[in-house]
Amino acid sequence: MLIKADSLQLHPLRPNYSSGMSAQEDPIPYPVERNAAPPPAPLKALIPLFIPRSIHVPVGASWALLRRSDGRIWGSSNFAQPFNSSESVIKAWIAYDYLRTHRPTAAISTMIRDSANGPAHQLWGHSQSFNRLVSTCRLPDARYNDQWSEVHFSARDLARMGDCLARVGSPWLLMEMRSIRGAGAFGLPFGMSGYIRGKVAYKNGWTYRSDGWNVNCMAT
Repeated sequence: MLIKADSLQLHPLRPNYSSGMSAQEDPIPYPVERNAAPPPAPLKALIPLFIPRSIHVPVGASWALLRRSDGRIWGSSNFAQPFNSSESVIKAWIAYDYLRTHRPTAAISTMIRDSANGPAHQLWGHSQSFNRLVSTCRLPDARYNDQWSEVHFSARDLARMGDCLARVGSPWLLMEMRSIRGAGAFGLPFGMSGYIRGKVAYKNGWTYRSDGWNVNCMAT
């Protein structure tokens, strides 16, 4: 989910299903080979609940949901518009990109769990890392910027990136993404029950700008 609004309170996600945009399906194929086992029974029973016919979406916000069993995506009518800068949500990719060739470090853990900016500044591979992200996760809408926090994503991009990291990310990275703490511990997992919440890997990004909060939430 991507949010850009004049004022925003960061609190557990409580969507209003009574009004708003109708959910639409992504027409662009996302052909990814899937070897994952079917979800456990408690999760499988909840899957239909996560595909609402409509959801209230504030002005300047978008959302997308990807069903990992087959890659189908649903979302708001603007879910393909990359109007939001990435902020700290891209740190999950920066960590993965580094861990392709290096062992885990305390700095990577701090970048994910506490959203520390220092490791991101040091490890961001600029256009090379961005190009690997687009090709690995098949992001159709992403727009490059030399600053990692200014790369632009659509809600569809973040849904695909979350699925991508769940498939190719190391167990260590996914566990770090389940251990977010401090100011970054908000968003999508907190709208779920305790059993499911503990299994959700996620990363948020947030910055207050002159026109209000710029917030991204990615979870898988």
